[in-house]
Amino acid sequence: MVSDKKLKASFWKVSSLYDTARPSYPSKLIDDILKISKIKKNGKILDVGCGPGTATKLFAKKGYSIIGIDIGKELISLAKKNSPKNASYKAVSFEDVKFRTKTFDLIISAQAWHWIKPKIALSKANELLKDNGYLALFWKFEESEKDIFIQKLIRLYIKYCGKKSGKPKSIINAEKALKETDLFYPYKKKEYHIDMGFTRKKYYDMIHTFSWIINLPIKAKKEFESRLNDLLSKKEDPFTVPFKYTLLIAKKKSK
Repeated sequence: MVSDKKLKASFWKVSSLYDTARPSYPSKLIDDILKISKIKKNGKILDVGCGPGTATKLFAKKGYSIIGIDIGKELISLAKKNSPKNASYKAVSFEDVKFRTKTFDLIISAQAWHWIKPKIALSKANELLKDNGYLALFWKFEESEKDIFIQKLIRLYIKYCGKKSGKPKSIINAEKALKETDLFYPYKKKEYHIDMGFTRKKYYDMIHTFSWIINLPIKAKKEFESRLNDLLSKKEDPFTVPFKYTLLIAKKKSK
């Protein structure tokens, strides 16, 4: 079984594809983060695991000063392209990055918080946030209960990649940590349901940016791709997929 450390470090292999194939984030989600956090226009934001800057740029375009960090140098290079001047980037992990305490008004992490070491994640976020600062974590997953195609696809993931690939445990674990910590309170959970349009190729490309697919052995990957193409061939082109975006947003607890 591939280790989490190897999975975490694998996105550089498909950095260009990651930049073009991964969907963005709904404007309502971004607006809710800004509204709930009450961040001022001169507020500072940190984006943890920014990848090619998909979420970073959404906040930068709203006028906020934001720093994106990621361990993937190739992804950081992509993030810097066509990026607003008020966004900057560092190729470094959250665990190793150095900032003064109480630097940021808001820390965000899109599809990445689960890669941070649990013992470090919330304590370091608390340390870097100003008093009354906010932590906003968000993910997207296909809604399998609404679509037979997605149900079949998840069974395929589990067969070739293991059970960890089939369920959104990232959200479950992050929410559990927020419930149990004394560093953040209160927290809110919000969900956004969106039917997203794909061509067969675009959906195929998106799947090939998932860490567990990137790291499949050659033989297993060929078998997976053959089964995947069989599934996709039965879909109209283009087609829609139901997605659920989940936001967990928590306030730094006052001492």
